[in-house]
Amino acid sequence: MRSLIAVLLCISNNCLAQGVEVDEYGCAILDRPAAFTFDGFTDAWRSVAADRLYSLVRHQNAVEEVTCDCDTLRPDWAIITSQFETLGFSTGPSSAYRAWSSEAYKPRIADLRRAVQDMCGEVN
Repeated sequence: MRSLIAVLLCISNNCLAQGVEVDEYGCAILDRPAAFTFDGFTDAWRSVAADRLYSLVRHQNAVEEVTCDCDTLRPDWAIITSQFETLGFSTGPSSAYRAWSSEAYKPRIADLRRAVQDMCGEVN
């Protein structure tokens, strides 16, 4: 669940934001940077791969570190740069993403999301 808050004081990020979209934990949702945004039909899967890798990494880190801090729940996208390249998402074929999604993402993401929700609750 996402919501738009007109003014949000980001205590953990030490910022004052206006018109920031926040997630169910009150953390500012960071836009996907241009480096992980791909246009065109043949490369659209790369944007989805970036979104899913970012989601998996941030949920996994929150569970491993046992924290609900916004710096962990919504880290800078740079956190996935090396994995994105290593997994072949930046230049490789879409089959690399499909295999990763089936083997690493889908089997784990639901449990990680549930664990974060149980740990952090919802502020909205």
